[in-house]
Amino acid sequence: MAEGLAVIGTLGLLFGVARSGWLTGEETRLHIDNLVSSHGFRISVEVYRRVLAELAAL
Repeated sequence: MAEGLAVIGTLGLLFGVARSGWLTGEETRLHIDNLVSSHGFRISVEVYRRVLAELAAL
């Protein structure tokens, strides 16, 4: 908690949006890929694989 707010990070925010139905798993993956390829977002290969598995389970 920071200043009374729960810190969830960029991936947490994107998962929340996907879980709520605002984006599909595929749309969410495309946003993550865009962050990595065009905006310098860094993520390990292992975390990326886990992200893909979680999105596939939605």
